[in-house]
Amino acid sequence: VFVFGILYAFKTETFNKHLKWFANISVVILLLSLYNIYFWYLSHLGFIILFLFVYLIFKKYHFPNLLMRFIIFTGGLSYYLFAVHGFLRKPWVGLANKSESNLMNYLFLALFLIVSYCVAIVVRRIEKMYLAIINKKNK
Repeated sequence: VFVFGILYAFKTETFNKHLKWFANISVVILLLSLYNIYFWYLSHLGFIILFLFVYLIFKKYHFPNLLMRFIIFTGGLSYYLFAVHGFLRKPWVGLANKSESNLMNYLFLALFLIVSYCVAIVVRRIEKMYLAIINKKNK
């Protein structure tokens, strides 16, 4: 995924030209990853490509500004979400595994996402405060 990001940054036009084909292949990879561990290793890349494809469609057809702002906000928060989601995930997965209701599993997912975003925002604010203190001391 990291290498794809670098390649995409340098060859954006080339990738966008063939993005529809990459998106179709990504759907196949994601479906196969549900049944085969070797395709699962490619599922992260497939998800990113599909997300990029959907984002560009949203951008092209001027989807609601609020949705676009949320996507951009999530991108800006992605570093912090990556840092906190791992240790936050375990309790929610435990609850979902004990639940016998799909509805409850979706509720746990929604709560997990909300908690993850909130914790990521707090961590980002703490980091900014810390950096402001450090910068103040260095002046």
